[in-house]
Amino acid sequence: MSASPPANAIPRVLLIYHTDGGRWQALRDAAHKMVSPTSYPCALCTLTHGVFRARGPWRDFQARHGTAVAVWHRDEFVAAFPDQAIRTPCVLARTAEGSLHEVLSPAAIAVIDDVDGLIARLAVLLG
Repeated sequence: MSASPPANAIPRVLLIYHTDGGRWQALRDAAHKMVSPTSYPCALCTLTHGVFRARGPWRDFQARHGTAVAVWHRDEFVAAFPDQAIRTPCVLARTAEGSLHEVLSPAAIAVIDDVDGLIARLAVLLG
């Protein structure tokens, strides 16, 4: 019998971006953000990242909360959770039993003004 992972090793909040992972996709995303930032399709990524890197407040938030917050690209999430039907971008909360529940929909994310607003909402989830 294998031991359960420590509680702090299981993410309680999952952010799923509306973009795929990988180096080439990151370059495409950066180019899109530079050329036409208002049409970039991932409002969540726009909140947490500038053109080339994570925003300072977001990096600080991730450092404070460690493994309680997990960030996924759309393709990575679908590969890991093929039975979960989600709309991206979104924020999911994981229960102690492991089930996932949407806590921020694409529409809710779209009206968040800045990274500080996102962090405030996530801080409530993390307690």
